[in-house]
Amino acid sequence: MGSGMDDMASMVDGTRRSNALPFQGNALLRLLDEADRTALVPHLEVVPFRNGDMIARAGDTADSICFPLTGIAAILDSLEGDRRYAVALVGSEGFIGWQLLLGNERWSHDVVMRAEHGTAMRLPAAALHGILIECPTIRTVLLRFVDVVMTQMSRTIVSSLAHSIRAANGAMDPALPRPSTRGRHLHDARGVQAHARCPSQQRNRRPAQA
Repeated sequence: MGSGMDDMASMVDGTRRSNALPFQGNALLRLLDEADRTALVPHLEVVPFRNGDMIARAGDTADSICFPLTGIAAILDSLEGDRRYAVALVGSEGFIGWQLLLGNERWSHDVVMRAEHGTAMRLPAAALHGILIECPTIRTVLLRFVDVVMTQMSRTIVSSLAHSIRAANGAMDPALPRPSTRGRHLHDARGVQAHARCPSQQRNRRPAQA
């Protein structure tokens, strides 16, 4: 009965209010004002993911964006055969599907749920474009997070290059200190939850603020 009363309390003239959805579970959504949240409410749905679920596949049509509430979404790329590496991680501090904000209608990377089961709020692409026209501040908040992710991905590349150079130098000169192997699998998709960091965990990096 309590659940039914809660459902009734979250409805006004048959329309869900923003408190009917767990906006507090995602840092970006918490930054939005009530008017922006209200615009999103009719189009959002809560979806579950199990650890290892493929959320998106590179090359497929990007038909939605997702705001994780729990769990970690690993952004994966392939370098050698079928071996995939995490180039970025997104948790409840952000969203995935930023390709749609950048004019790309296809996923550029595989996205897999890692570390644990998770949930997210999904927004269809068709609704997204209309909402961004009516509520431009939402676009600003989302694009600021995209900048955070791009920074994370560039640092991943620099870290990998630096490790490769140190390893090569050590191979050429046995007298040089051997590089640590701890970072060798830093971004290996199979160990992503143990080593890689989310944008919100980077020093001096915080979720975008409106």
